[in-house]
Amino acid sequence: MLTARGDLDDRLRGLRAGADYYLPKPFQMAELIEILRVITRRKSEAPVMRLTFGDAELLPAEAKLVCEKTGQSVRLGAKEYQLMEVFFRNPAQILPKERLTERVWGYDSEAEYNNLEVYVSFLRKKLAFVGSGLKIRASRGIGYSLEEEV
Repeated sequence: MLTARGDLDDRLRGLRAGADYYLPKPFQMAELIEILRVITRRKSEAPVMRLTFGDAELLPAEAKLVCEKTGQSVRLGAKEYQLMEVFFRNPAQILPKERLTERVWGYDSEAEYNNLEVYVSFLRKKLAFVGSGLKIRASRGIGYSLEEEV
């Protein structure tokens, strides 16, 4: 992550959000080059990661959503997986629509909020299909959150 925000809270938030490195501006070119060297030395195999929340698990290698309670699973499309991964990494937090759109479609994307709404609808249907107790809740005018049914 390369950013102008360099406070400790910002750096920790960036690392918790999935960044391998957090490089605040201004930075020394030598540091950037060393970070790039470290990244390129990595093996091509990605580490196995297990993302779970409530009764569901997200399987990165297979792009599947699995309900541990029912044993049902469903494959997710690329954008569905990216969106669900953001929800799993930030469970029970209201995520602004702008943040979700940037994380899935990118900063320079022409995607609009209705694209996000369509994919949230797809994910809601897939959560119901696998029998999960998780729900994607809308907070009107703010964003969405992934929550457990109580």
